[in-house]
Amino acid sequence: MAHQTTASVVWTSSETSVVRLVNGRSFTRLRKRTQVQLSASRLFRAGLPLIVALPLLLACSDDPTGPKDPDPPIGHEAIVFVRDAQLHLVMPDGSGSRRFSAIQPVHAYDWSRATGLFALNLWDPINPPPGPLRGIVILNSDGVRQRAINGLEDSDRMHAARWSPDGLELAYTVNRPTADGGGTWVARYDDTQARRVSEITGSNMSWSPDGAQILYRNGCDLWLADPSGVSDPVPFDTGLRDCAYEPIWSPTNRIGVAVGDIYEFNRDGSEREVIRSACVDPPECNVSDSYNGVLYSPTGAKMALLVNTSMGILDLVDGTLVTIEGPAIYGYSWSEDGSRLAFGRNGNLEVVNSDGSGLHTVETGVIGYPTWIRLRAGQ
Repeated sequence: MAHQTTASVVWTSSETSVVRLVNGRSFTRLRKRTQVQLSASRLFRAGLPLIVALPLLLACSDDPTGPKDPDPPIGHEAIVFVRDAQLHLVMPDGSGSRRFSAIQPVHAYDWSRATGLFALNLWDPINPPPGPLRGIVILNSDGVRQRAINGLEDSDRMHAARWSPDGLELAYTVNRPTADGGGTWVARYDDTQARRVSEITGSNMSWSPDGAQILYRNGCDLWLADPSGVSDPVPFDTGLRDCAYEPIWSPTNRIGVAVGDIYEFNRDGSEREVIRSACVDPPECNVSDSYNGVLYSPTGAKMALLVNTSMGILDLVDGTLVTIEGPAIYGYSWSEDGSRLAFGRNGNLEVVNSDGSGLHTVETGVIGYPTWIRLRAGQ
């Protein structure tokens, strides 16, 4: 059975006047709680009998069931990206460009479409920054309110954060100088408990659509972890010779792997299928293309991927491939309905329709990790 070491997740705020937790409702409940305490003090000092005061207090009291899940984001779509190690935001038509959050340095991040929460990776395992930087900050959809994952050792470094499909849990890796305590961890967005689900550190994490398993890579090995930490992780054997650097779960509950060719598997590794081959004339296999960096559209009908140094949009229904020429293409993201892609090319942010039409530049400059998001109303 896997070890279940615990840690805490605590809200902080860069605005001292802000006391809410996740959304406007939580702010209202906390504000009511403060008002109730003040009102109770005044009522009792005034000599109001408890039997009279109690119904008034209960009518304004906090919800006894505890914090509610954050509301899904509503409002218009936007694209978030990294510039100068901070999050910036722009509308898909190029308007409204602005800094979204002052937190830095952001190495990478993940956004939950279900809750609107961001997980910012502030620690780069390739080029570790100096100082006691912990690694992950959970940022609310307003770009201001934040919380950190606490309770681990000072030397711990956290990265590779990935939200669960419902946006309520966050998987991440902990690098620790000592052998004990490192590995793959999962924390709830609103809880005081984080748990280690595997002693094996990982990267390129991908949750199953039902949230029951986490697929991740360690070296050239793929693993499946139980997010509850009850069961030990099990290896996922592709039967392939080459390393699968970026495994990913599809919306249709298949696992996609690109190792030159593109493959799909069932979650138990069975029914391996070649989605697209880099070979021109099998079995001689004169390789013309090499495929990597698979990203399924939200419906699973299409797939974005790297084709050599260019970007491809593969239709998984009819097999057609549209290519957007490089070089230096990186960090693509699908719109909510799967009709458009945002991606970085030569340091600029660009958008293209899923059929390859409508290509246009949205923002120029040194840009990384674009992500298509939906803002909350009023933002």
